Amino acid sequence: MVTPATPGKVLIVETHQGYRRTLVELLAAMGVKDVLTAASPNEVLTALVAEPTLRGAVISHDLPQGDARRAADALWILAPGTPVIFYTGRSEATIDVDAFPAPVALLCKPLRTWDLQATLGKLRKQADTPKRGSTFPLE
Repeated sequence: MVTPATPGKVLIVETHQGYRRTLVELLAAMGVKDVLTAASPNEVLTALVAEPTLRGAVISHDLPQGDARRAADALWILAPGTPVIFYTGRSEATIDVDAFPAPVALLCKPLRTWDLQATLGKLRKQADTPKRGSTFPLE
């Protein structure tokens, strides 16, 4: 469970308003009340200028034209090392966790609280490896 003592907010990057709302509700059910939302990589930069301290981010892997990676890269420019969950509706999607400069994980839709919690657990393990050198800030 996320504790109020953990600084920063969670950023959600999704073009579809309904999925953004669902993610806000799932995170709230897990105790995360401070959430920023963005619909594009440009909005990520705008959000981070206003709130540079993040616990983590949840980014749609299915953003148009490869914008998921652009959104993550924009995030890591202003908030290096921020853990990211990419989520997708395509079950065949994969990511190479070692290709990113911060802890990342992939979550497949449908979005459910227990899947999100399990994915957070995977990110914690990545963050605690010597390569990453940090602890996971979402919990």
